Amino acid sequence: MSTMAGSAGPLRALGALILLAAAVHAGALLNGFTFDDPHIVVENPLVTEPGGILRIPFAHYWAGSGGQGNLYRPLTLATYWLNHRAGGTSAWAFHLVNVLLHAAVTGVVYLLARRLAPEPAALAAAILFAVHPVHTEAVANVAGRAELLAALFVLSAWLLRRRAGWSLALFALGLLSKENAIVLPGLLMLEDLPSKGPRASLRSALPHAVAAGVWLAARTLVVGAGTAAEGDPFLGVPAHERILTAVSVLGREVLLMVAPIRLSADYSFDQIPVAASVLDAGFLAGLAALAACGLAAAAARTLPCVRLGIAGFFVCLLPVSNLLFGIGVMMAERLLYLPSALACLAAGGVLERLSRTAGPRRARQALLAVSLALAAAGAWRTADRVGDWFDQVTLFEATVKTSPRSALAWVNLGAAYQELGRLEDAERCFREAASIAPARPGPRYNLAVALEKQGRLSEAIEAYREALRLAPSDART
Repeated sequence: MSTMAGSAGPLRALGALILLAAAVHAGALLNGFTFDDPHIVVENPLVTEPGGILRIPFAHYWAGSGGQGNLYRPLTLATYWLNHRAGGTSAWAFHLVNVLLHAAVTGVVYLLARRLAPEPAALAAAILFAVHPVHTEAVANVAGRAELLAALFVLSAWLLRRRAGWSLALFALGLLSKENAIVLPGLLMLEDLPSKGPRASLRSALPHAVAAGVWLAARTLVVGAGTAAEGDPFLGVPAHERILTAVSVLGREVLLMVAPIRLSADYSFDQIPVAASVLDAGFLAGLAALAACGLAAAAARTLPCVRLGIAGFFVCLLPVSNLLFGIGVMMAERLLYLPSALACLAAGGVLERLSRTAGPRRARQALLAVSLALAAAGAWRTADRVGDWFDQVTLFEATVKTSPRSALAWVNLGAAYQELGRLEDAERCFREAASIAPARPGPRYNLAVALEKQGRLSEAIEAYREALRLAPSDART
């Protein structure tokens, strides 16, 4: 009888967490297709054609848009294909799957945290993960599904690591969902290091490392061995400047985990300037944030879940940090989805320890109260942020406010206005983008089209000429 009662508590908590995660993001069901969704889903023959499923295993992620790329995510594309078979291009059905996936990931975070931390800390960690506002890009945007799937399979494989067959199978699914799943062997080693030491930890992670090697070989056969994507913001930038800038971005990401107030769908040129010197303010701020995390981990000698959470956060970020190579993206909140599970684990451990200062009788109540207060604030911010992804106009009107130096955000807002016939507003946006990125032809070309549609032909011709001068081989010009 006591066993049944003991298991009922965690089961109730698991159910409540799943409902919480889904409820906070339910507003996404009202959203349409935004940002990259049209290219990846609506206009992608790999997704919309019945025979597309047969081509997906042999295509890169952006093949359906006609562009080039070296991302290999066949499982993610396959889920879009299944979504389309079930409900066509009904946006709410795609969003529903994303919301349910986030709820499932939240449940796995709780179950995994229960193994890595005391029960109160695990509950606090899962509550924070369920409502953290930084997740909105991954959940409220259909194209964020790759993050959800990778996190679900990586964390599930970690949870079931004692069942080697299941763990390896889940890890393989994670790798086929998104490349950042490759961090699992590192996470397994981090868990084992305190008790087993380096050699034994390496041996325990070896089967997953071998699986990652097999996946890498298969991926190379399909999409090639390159790592830098087309449009890499660090293309032509010296390696030391890329690394300095990556440190600056890490500082921003740590801040977002602690205070997710100012969120943005885009951080591309020139929202985050490239750091050219060790005296750059962004680099120094990033260095300070990393030092603070290091000191926190060192201070948490008796809190293994905190140390694991902090170290795991950075292990999960490493492949997408631009420290090792340029990934084609300066910074994106969706890239924090998997790392945030480890950050929330650390936060849960800290909250659990702090609650003990209230005395043994009140510790659990104090922890629950603080967690619920943080959850309420996070839920409010998340629910509000989800609405920004309603359509292209609402998304990019919000984005140019939080990332006013992003040329891409201004171009996308201009394109959304142009689609609605708001040509003067579109012109204003394209001019703003051109002022931010004067050496890029895209804003000039878009400006020329907007001017031509307004009948201002002489101005349009001049804009076309400028775009042609900047990119003589561009097919558009």
